[in-house]
Amino acid sequence: MEKKGKVRIPDYKRAQKPAKCANCGGVGVYRVTYEDMYSKLTVTLCKECEKLEYGQLKLQSYFDWSGPGEEKSK
Repeated sequence: MEKKGKVRIPDYKRAQKPAKCANCGGVGVYRVTYEDMYSKLTVTLCKECEKLEYGQLKLQSYFDWSGPGEEKSK
């Protein structure tokens, strides 16, 4: 996915309830849009994380999925 744009979150909205960065959990400052030919993704990122490309972000750090051969916990 390619970075298509970013928009700064206005200060008055950040003062109400600070948004969290989807990558590191810090204070979100930008809404960054990534897009490819199949989908479009808009995420909230902090100042440091907005400089990263899509492949460098850790947006899905935890999966709770039991695949074939694994027992589900009761």
